[in-house]
Amino acid sequence: MTETAGGVTESGVETNRVDLDGADADRVEQWRAEVEGVFESRTATSREAFARAREHIPGGVPGGLGFMSPHPVYFERADGAYAWDADGNKYLDVMSGDWLLPLGHCHPDVLG
Repeated sequence: MTETAGGVTESGVETNRVDLDGADADRVEQWRAEVEGVFESRTATSREAFARAREHIPGGVPGGLGFMSPHPVYFERADGAYAWDADGNKYLDVMSGDWLLPLGHCHPDVLG
């Protein structure tokens, strides 16, 4: 099985698959399915938000953000280096909103 980055599913959604030549494709697919299953179980509210967004926004996400398979994560709040999604999961924001928030989320000097 060979899948390449930037593939497109039957529904026309781009995928984040990699070239599996030379790898144990079955093990990689099993691992991917497990990780995706955990993600799906922890992000039900984001999945619902994505379904609603697709009714109003082409592709379901604003322009510069892109699509993440199987659905994007919708964040409700952030503070310092952390962000919380609509399901209450806490994430370390290692990109620090690089194109938007160079000082981190809710920096006290900015909020003043």
